[in-house]
Amino acid sequence: MTNVFLVGAPLLLLAYYVIVFFSLGTESTPPPVAPQYEPPSGFSPASVRLLWRGVADARSVAAVLADLCARRLISLEKKSSKYTVKRMYSQPTPLPDLPREENVVLDFLFANFYQETVFDPSRQSQGCASVIQGVLLKNMGSRYWNSHAGYVAIGVLGSCIAALALLLLRSSPHTAMDSIFVTVFIAAIALFGGIALQALQPLVRDIRQGTCSFGRIFLMLLLLGFLAMWFVLVATRLGADYSSIIISAIFAMTLLNLIAQPLLRRDTEEGKRLKRHIEGFRAFLIAVEQDQLDRMNRPKNEIGYAGHLPYAIALEVKEAWGDHLANELFPSVG
Repeated sequence: MTNVFLVGAPLLLLAYYVIVFFSLGTESTPPPVAPQYEPPSGFSPASVRLLWRGVADARSVAAVLADLCARRLISLEKKSSKYTVKRMYSQPTPLPDLPREENVVLDFLFANFYQETVFDPSRQSQGCASVIQGVLLKNMGSRYWNSHAGYVAIGVLGSCIAALALLLLRSSPHTAMDSIFVTVFIAAIALFGGIALQALQPLVRDIRQGTCSFGRIFLMLLLLGFLAMWFVLVATRLGADYSSIIISAIFAMTLLNLIAQPLLRRDTEEGKRLKRHIEGFRAFLIAVEQDQLDRMNRPKNEIGYAGHLPYAIALEVKEAWGDHLANELFPSVG
């Protein structure tokens, strides 16, 4: 009976998530993209990238800075691997008619109220990207996608109850304390592990495309090592009193809760419509404005910020100025 429960608990959780996954429906194949001549109305380059890729990253920072330059609010001057950012506006923030995330980036850059500051991409781009993502997620809410966190919460609760039952099957003098420890572990991995997975997705994609710098790979390894450390701590604490099968069952349920989060995410109908619009706009940038963007891609030309260039960065328009500016601003995002 004990062995049946050891195997059955993770299998029941797996069956639960499989049922939920198919009941939510799989993402349908998008229809053919019709060219769009403008970005979605009211959406900044950073918000377009979040809708398109689901993340705010260093390329989002480059797009925001390019948009602020296009609005003549800041100027950038490269000095070695850092940039001198000069403020070209006098009124206090928030500035009217400026996306909230760009106002927040201005506050991030000029927190000391000076007219100019030094921006170090290798140290500050990730923090700036986190600020951008936090603002965008708060503004957009669940209007364009649904994470179905309630289903994951039920899975986490069921996992905690099953884990407590597994520990009670092999009662030890430390069962009460271990039960609290395991419950916190499962819940924390589901919460913070989901955040880590979201941060790792663009890194994995860039590694596959061969565009990820060593520094970002190193950060990814640190993040994975931090998560692995918690599994080692739990295994070490439980190893003296419980069998490896019990520990494996607890780990299996923990990983299922973690993996389920991105798999249960679904775009809303409005989110799907916006994605089609964004893909159409990207197709327009590549097909129609290619020559103009390529001319600006020449390193000897003065860097310009007019037109749709911030969106070219956000939408990864290859063979175009989007790549050049991303490399100019942040070598790690090219």
